[in-house]
This record gives sequence, structure tokens and C-alpha cells, in this order.
Amino acid sequence: MSNTSDAWEKDNWTAFAVWDIDRTFQQSYDAYKQVVKKNKKIRHRLVECFGLRPTEDDELAKSLTLGRKIHDIMETGRNALGSRFEKGDSTCHAIISAQLLRTHQEILIPILDYSLAPNPSKTIFPDTLKTAIITAAKSVRRTTLHALRAQLDRMRTWHLSLLPLPRLSVTFCPYAAAIQKDSRKRPFVTKKVKPHDRYDEREICPHCYIHIAVSAHSGLPDARRILFQSHLQPQLGQDAKFACESCYKEFDSSYGFLDHVFQREIGSERSCLKRWTFSSPDLHQVYRSSYVGSEKTVVEACLKKCLSREVRRMKTLSKMELEDEKKGYYSLSSKALSSRTLVGSVPEEKDWDIEIQERERYLKQRRRVERDPTSFLFSSVRSSVRSGIHGLGRESYSRG
Repeated sequence: MSNTSDAWEKDNWTAFAVWDIDRTFQQSYDAYKQVVKKNKKIRHRLVECFGLRPTEDDELAKSLTLGRKIHDIMETGRNALGSRFEKGDSTCHAIISAQLLRTHQEILIPILDYSLAPNPSKTIFPDTLKTAIITAAKSVRRTTLHALRAQLDRMRTWHLSLLPLPRLSVTFCPYAAAIQKDSRKRPFVTKKVKPHDRYDEREICPHCYIHIAVSAHSGLPDARRILFQSHLQPQLGQDAKFACESCYKEFDSSYGFLDHVFQREIGSERSCLKRWTFSSPDLHQVYRSSYVGSEKTVVEACLKKCLSREVRRMKTLSKMELEDEKKGYYSLSSKALSSRTLVGSVPEEKDWDIEIQERERYLKQRRRVERDPTSFLFSSVRSSVRSGIHGLGRESYSRG
């Protein structure tokens, strides 16, 4: 069992993730060479006719490598800290894992699609795809290098590492909040960090001046808007961070955050909206023993924050739904009255009065929820808990 756990831990080392990125780059380069070999005659004709650069000077072929700087920083960290640097920390490993995923999805797979194309004329790379692959490759190298340097700085400074406090809220940048409120999704203009570099994807936020790597995601066409509307208000000396509006999880990597949003949109098993399910009574007993016996104040605080978060998520649609229900109810009432009058039967005024009173009571309850949602939800939770406790007592009494 210990050998299995040791192997699992080594699979999650940062050094192995970097090695996987290097191997994926090599696979991409080999696949690209197959593409060039397949249309060798066409390429030589283009070189002779139009004076294009040969394969040795191809910028795409040069970009399909991890780079010497990353190998140097890995060697420096290995000499200074040994296996501790190779193992890495969770922050660096999360960033590099996201870059490994991007290398697979945005670099290797498009090249393999072209290398396996049966028609040789379709294997010539268009300029848009070349630009996207070179931009992704440069971004992967830059992000990996920055993550390894930051990990080396963290490990060289000795300090007591504490677990972070539970994150119950996030503070978005005011520019991000303004984009979130724009229901028409109008385009917005920002400046690039390097305007003359076509392969640099970083842009500057007009409010906080943080550099945001606008990574392209094949499953999210609106990736740029998602990144800008989800970046947090940065602290002094902090890089760009992104947060999910559903689970408040923060991400240091733009592509890692986009993949998190993509998994949530398609409803996969990795989605943050999936709830825990207990397939056996033993797991249910472990859950009860682990969480029910916690501090009452902590549980109430977490419950209050969770309820307020869910209410904030629904609050944007509550007024619209309320107005639609009002219009739909009164229009339905008028249609029903007119239909009964056409048939020749007189409507029962007592029944309509009861329905109107119930409707007014419901609207009053909705206004109460809108004014103070937390207290109303807490009262509902208390009543449900009391009913559950009474039901549990009756069940145990019946069993006894």
C-alpha cells in the first residue's frame, strides 16, 4: 500500500508535470514534421515561386519546444532544494497542470488533426491556426517559467505555512463588475502589454492595470469576456487571479479557470455544481460524524454565507420573474373570466376571492424574501430541521 501511495505522490510532483509538457511539445514537433513531410513537394514549390522560408527557419517549428530557461530554473531549484523543489507546492502544480492541459488541447490536438488528414492539400497550415499555436506555445512557456520562479522564491523564504481561511466571498475588480452588469454584452476595448508582438496575448485592465493572459479555449468562444469579468481586485505585487461565481474557487492560471468554467457549462462530473452523493451507508455515517459534530457557530456562519451566496445568484432574476408572474396572473384571470362569461356561466366570486388572497399572500412573501432573504431562509431551514428532528423521533419511537 505504501508503494502505491508513493507512486501516486510522485505522479503529482511538479517536476513530472514539467516533463509531461516537454514530452507533449516533442510529440507536437514530430507531428508537425509529418505534416511538412506530407506536403513536401507543395512546400518546395512555394519556396521556389514565392521565396518563402524553408522548414529550418519555420517559426512554428521553433516554438514547439519547452525552452532553455525552464530547464535552467529546474536545475537551479534542484541544486538548491533537492527533491523538495521537484515535488513542488500545490500553487505551482495547479498552474503547471493547467498548462499541460492547454498544451494537449490547443497545440497537440490541432497539429494531429492536420497530420492525419487524408488529403495532402488540406495539410497546409492556415495563418490563423499557426498564430494560435505559436501564441499558445509562448504563453505556456512564459506561465510555466513564472510559476517555477515563484515557487523557488516561496521555498527559499522560510515561514510557517498555514492553511488559508475558508473563502466565503470574493471581491471582483470594478471593471469586471461593470462587465458582469452589461446584459447586452457590448464589446470593450483594452490595451495590449506588447502591442507590436502578435503572439503576446496579455492585455491590461483599464482600472487595476493588471496583466491578463487572454488564453483561447476551443470550447469557449467568449473566453476574453469571461476572463475580464471574472478577475479579482489585485493586491500589491499580486498577479492576475480569477474566481468562479458559483464556488468562489480562485485560479492563478487563466486557462485553468477557463477549463473550470467549461466543465461547469457542459455539466461534467468535474463541475463545481455537482453535489456530493453517498452510495453507501458507511459514507453517509462518515459524513455525519465529520460535519454534524462541528462547532455550532462555524456551521451557522458557513450556512449563512452559503445562503446569502445562493440568494445573490438568484437576485438578478427575481424582480423580472415577479413582474412576469404578476402580468401572467392578471392576464390569465381576465381570460378565464371572459371565457366563463362567453359560455354563459357566472364565475364564483368566492373562489376568485380566495385565489386573489392567496396570490397576494404569495407576493407579500416574495417581497419579504427580497428585502431580507437571509433571515427568511434561516427560518425555513430551522423549520425544516425541526420537522426532520420530530420525524426522526417518531421513526425511532415506531422502531422501538
